[in-house]
Amino acid sequence: MTDTKQLVKKPWERPYGINIRALVEEEGGGYIAYLPDFGVTCCSAPGDTIAEALEFLEEVKVELFTIYIEDGREFPAITYLGQEQHDIR
Repeated sequence: MTDTKQLVKKPWERPYGINIRALVEEEGGGYIAYLPDFGVTCCSAPGDTIAEALEFLEEVKVELFTIYIEDGREFPAITYLGQEQHDIR
């Protein structure tokens, strides 16, 4: 069972699913990791590697979630739980 008090203290640990997409050369190459429940442009992070994109996404999540808390905004419902990788090259 999940401790809901802990989720309030550390909302960036909520189990939001992650999508990872390879970027074509016209987009600069590399990868983008994002949280679909927040939208591609709201919570996303680029990286030269998948690991780099995921690492940067964790930093972005903390910053975004802090803003949500400070502004009293509701977090989106968790609707996407998986982690997918899409290679469009």
